Amino acid sequence: MIVALTGGIGSGKSYVCKLLAERGISVYDCDAHAKELMRTSQPLQQQLSALVGEDVFRDGVLQKAILAAYLLRSEAHVQAVNAVIHPVVAYDLSNRVNRGLKVRYSLIVVLISVPTLIK
Repeated sequence: MIVALTGGIGSGKSYVCKLLAERGISVYDCDAHAKELMRTSQPLQQQLSALVGEDVFRDGVLQKAILAAYLLRSEAHVQAVNAVIHPVVAYDLSNRVNRGLKVRYSLIVVLISVPTLIK
């Protein structure tokens, strides 16, 4: 079984990933992979730089404070960044499955959107 887990900041994604992994379930942590892709993907870095500003990456390193400030300015900014990052993450998941990531059952996508859901 592969679980793709996504949700808002502070919604418990990492905690749920940990619980599932402890039970032997392969977890594709979208948040962790998005961070990895922002570190390693030149095209993604270029798209984010075009959207947020050239200073969002310094020497290939994401400047989290700059990205956070951009995101906090408006919901439209959040949606614009998500529109850049989410397709890249979905493509990465698809590639991993196509390259033989073990699937014992089926793909389950879990959306956690309530920050107080898990304590």
